[in-house]
Amino acid sequence: MLWLSSMFKPRVLIAEADASLASSIVRQFTATGWEAQHVMTAPELVTAVGRQAPDVVLLDANLGGLDLLERLHADRANRQVKIVMMAVDCDAALQARFLAAGAFTVLALPLRIPSIEALKKIVLSNNNAPRVLISDDDNLLVRVLERAARREGLEPVTETDPSQVLGLAKEVQPDVIVLDINQGPLDGRDLLARLKEDPETRDIRVVMLTGVEDQLTRHDCLILGADDYVVKPLDPLFFVRIARKIGEAQLN
Repeated sequence: MLWLSSMFKPRVLIAEADASLASSIVRQFTATGWEAQHVMTAPELVTAVGRQAPDVVLLDANLGGLDLLERLHADRANRQVKIVMMAVDCDAALQARFLAAGAFTVLALPLRIPSIEALKKIVLSNNNAPRVLISDDDNLLVRVLERAARREGLEPVTETDPSQVLGLAKEVQPDVIVLDINQGPLDGRDLLARLKEDPETRDIRVVMLTGVEDQLTRHDCLILGADDYVVKPLDPLFFVRIARKIGEAQLN
């Protein structure tokens, strides 16, 4: 069943095999102003996410675990869906693995109303948050950058396959693209050139990342249209400055 449209209620899709527990969670979410739907199996979840485009997927760690999380996160169509894992017992090591695999956060069961309300606040605020597209073939670094961007109030969209970046940029129209220069067989400068040549993406700000300071490469990137060139490891204030620049651009 499809949700009725609503301008104000965030949408959550709950994946839980225990029908009694699922009913309880649905009641908790609806009581706090969400539109909630429930599925019981992994195949149902994969189909429902594609059809219903929820703001949040709440996934029981016992229903597919890391494999299902990684499958959902790898699908480009789901990149803007926040996947929240829930578990009865989840130590720090397992939480770290969930986050590294693309989870937005991990909640302990039984769920608490304050946690649901906090999640709702984040979702509603992020609906209007500036969007940053992060592209790097290092999956671990992408997850680190994703969390850092969220901490500064940005909405990150990530891609580890550089061949998909141009199409993804056209689709999501980010405010800024953070693009690593060295991504396997594809040189980031070539991708930068494609972004700047395409009328749908040429006006998007692009920040180039590199592991090695090189004046010639810096010069090439700036000539091709990059707005900045940053050497890793990144300064802790990297996304603070990006958020500030986006804000200044929106005011002008």
